Amino acid sequence: MGARLLFKPVDAIVGVDRVEAVMSAGEVHPCDGAVILPRSLPCLPSVDCVKGEHGGAVVDDSMRTTSPVVFAAGDCAELRCGLGSLPSRLRSSSLSMGEVAGVNAAGGAARASISRCLALDLFGVEVCVAGLDADGARRAGLDAVEFDALGENGEPDASLVYDRVTLRLYGVQLAGRGALGLSDYISLAVASGASLGDLAYQESPYLPSFNRDKSPISLTASRALTRARG
Repeated sequence: MGARLLFKPVDAIVGVDRVEAVMSAGEVHPCDGAVILPRSLPCLPSVDCVKGEHGGAVVDDSMRTTSPVVFAAGDCAELRCGLGSLPSRLRSSSLSMGEVAGVNAAGGAARASISRCLALDLFGVEVCVAGLDADGARRAGLDAVEFDALGENGEPDASLVYDRVTLRLYGVQLAGRGALGLSDYISLAVASGASLGDLAYQESPYLPSFNRDKSPISLTASRALTRARG
């Protein structure tokens, strides 16, 4: 579709009356428009608890910090993951985290299932991601493997990130027509800790065409499972 994602620092955005190019790392990228997604930073009060590398309070799935009487949720919290921690600065994540923190602060025993799922239409391309990409999983100290599959018959391209040994799913990325319709599905798959086997043999009512009876996620999981088994 002609859309490009730039993950490098932006030096300048230039143009007359409209954006014509983005300058980054000594390169000029001609374009018709630019969308900037600024990084958000936590606003954390002075609390005696462990902080993550992004500045938020590190929490477990009960939203409890290393201080037994302090809970954190939303922008100021980072979920413990592997050897590190991850920020979850999305409205959907914040709602779930806030509910769990409130229940547990009142004496309950709730657990949050956070996938950090994001779904959007980006310049006409449907994009949906949940969990970790391969680089993020490895930075967290996880033994992650990535499997990519191009979509067939107009279905979205899919990428699965999973544990090399247990085959537990760490992340899913989808791009293409129909990706947005699968956002709930991949969010639940990642948040529940599903394995490739769970996805490969899971019942699905997804029927994009008359000659398909599995979702793109199930098909990709089946192929990844075949590769993992050698």
